[in-house]
Amino acid sequence: MAAGRYEAAEAAAADLALQPALRPIARRLIAACRHALQLRFRPAGEVAGMMATILDEVGRNQPAPAAPGAGPQVVESPGSDRVVFVFAGADEAPFAHVVVQTWLRRQGCHAVHVRDPRSQFSITGLPGLAPDLAGCIAGLRALADRLGATRRFCIGYSANGFSALRYGIGLEAEAVLAFSPVTTLGIDPKDRDRFPMIRRLHAENPHLVEDVLPLYRAAARPPRVTIVFGQQNRGDRWAATRMAVVPGIRLIPVPGLTDHDSLGVTMVSRRFGPLLDDMFNPGAA
Repeated sequence: MAAGRYEAAEAAAADLALQPALRPIARRLIAACRHALQLRFRPAGEVAGMMATILDEVGRNQPAPAAPGAGPQVVESPGSDRVVFVFAGADEAPFAHVVVQTWLRRQGCHAVHVRDPRSQFSITGLPGLAPDLAGCIAGLRALADRLGATRRFCIGYSANGFSALRYGIGLEAEAVLAFSPVTTLGIDPKDRDRFPMIRRLHAENPHLVEDVLPLYRAAARPPRVTIVFGQQNRGDRWAATRMAVVPGIRLIPVPGLTDHDSLGVTMVSRRFGPLLDDMFNPGAA
């Protein structure tokens, strides 16, 4: 990788993943390394070292893929008063569950990885919780109560960033950390073909089309929100900056990044840990 042989690095990383479902995760991390190196965020040796560390930990703690139709996957941290709801998408072995958990494991917090097999922003019902958004919010609140967690946090990336923002309001979360999130589902019809998930929501559940900005404006005590996005990605920049009118929302543009995967790039450039620290304890990063 340090020599610029990214395709060979992707193949080697994929071979390290013992479960086939984990191979796309290894490839995604290599792609993130490529962006981090091209933007000179870290020396090549540091980026390669971080990649090796992540893969080693994933290899030692490879999670079992969720069974079809299974509810949220819970990783308990006995005695903790904090729970992080990680909105993880529809993949068999979600990137969030496999990689984000390597950081959360060090934080001494409960983690609840929420999958959405329908790929509908976690607002049309979720397995093991409820058939609607209100029921899912109530179910996750009850889960937090059972864990003894009085402090609630949400994390999400891309479409799941919308989920994190939306549930952050519903769960009265303390803070939300979102990477390149969708912030409104109400996009113009002429643009919907570029966003299949949004197009399908409009076709199947038009009554659920929502914009999180008015919810945050109206909330008496909205969560603290940090949004990370590629500075040179026009769509992600627009989605993030429209939220800046709400007090307590912090925007972190990744300089020079055109790619959508601000989460992966943040991880391999050693910036994810400080963001987690700051989510739990403002001012730590």
